[in-house]
Amino acid sequence: MRRIFTDLLLIAIIAVVTGFGAALIALEQSRNRGTVAIGPWTAVPGEGSSQSNPYATAIAATTLDLPLGTA
Repeated sequence: MRRIFTDLLLIAIIAVVTGFGAALIALEQSRNRGTVAIGPWTAVPGEGSSQSNPYATAIAATTLDLPLGTA
């Protein structure tokens, strides 16, 4: 019984680590996709609106960026 519990715990730990790793890789690869750079400034069109890219929203949440309001 103890062997089954340890095997299930190990499988759960591997699944969680793999899931978080895959999410971080996806966010890192899409970090500069769709950005517009002008000198030292960068902008993501549509960020902060209701139709924003979910990856851009997740990146803003992980880097603690505050998007400007849409005009």
